[in-house]
Amino acid sequence: MKYKEKGKFGFLLDDVLGLSPYQSATRWVRELAVEYPFRQAMSLLRHEIENEISHRTIHRWAQKEGKKLRDEEEARQEAVFG
Repeated sequence: MKYKEKGKFGFLLDDVLGLSPYQSATRWVRELAVEYPFRQAMSLLRHEIENEISHRTIHRWAQKEGKKLRDEEEARQEAVFG
């Protein structure tokens, strides 16, 4: 069910789950996916959520998470060392 808030449309359940627009999985699924090798994560998630997530999708999530962690680390280093 769609709803309209502040001129924007969205899905109430997405908001409750903390999903941003076009995000296809919850934070828990993404975190679980990047803790294991891609194909092992794919198999584990298939069992846990009963849905197929390709190892390519998991790889893409891992790349995004890695970039976020690198950016955070660089910001911390910049704050300390200038």
